[in-house]
Amino acid sequence: MQNSIVTSVLLFIVLSCNNSNNNPPADAGTATDTTLKHDTAKHAEQVTANPGSDSNSIKKSFPESKDIFMVEEKMKNKAVLNDVDYAIIGKFLTQNKDESLWEGVGMTLYEYLPGNRSANEGIDAYLNKKGNTYKEKVLGKLIETMCIDLGEDKYTYDKLISDFPLFKGSNAAQKALNTCIANHLD
Repeated sequence: MQNSIVTSVLLFIVLSCNNSNNNPPADAGTATDTTLKHDTAKHAEQVTANPGSDSNSIKKSFPESKDIFMVEEKMKNKAVLNDVDYAIIGKFLTQNKDESLWEGVGMTLYEYLPGNRSANEGIDAYLNKKGNTYKEKVLGKLIETMCIDLGEDKYTYDKLISDFPLFKGSNAAQKALNTCIANHLD
């Protein structure tokens, strides 16, 4: 009898602890913009502030990871980005060292940019304000982060500038694409 009481109490404690840590995320389809931003920020804080987890390595490799998570969420929702968002993307592309974060953001960019004229023009205008050296660096890194998807879809430079006009005339992008495709063929 005493064993069953102890077992029941332990089971109750385990279940109540487990349920309190697994709150389901808000449904993005029904959430308001404010709720979605709050949930995204909350998720980013949880991911970056967990000291004994692999997520802590994301924070060390790119301290502003919560910012890129919020921009990534905007891209997934096909929202219009602004210069602050482009600055976060540029900083991420030039400073991030976490490969798993790199690939996830790369896939999101790959899904967001093709055929999205305002996004291509917005990034291009932002990069033009920053100067050609920075622009070439970011465009090369942008190709690198989207490389898996570009390689799978067997992109050529002509197809690239057709789908992503912001790369037109970029030597760094053309070089990065050639390297990407060559590595993908191996």
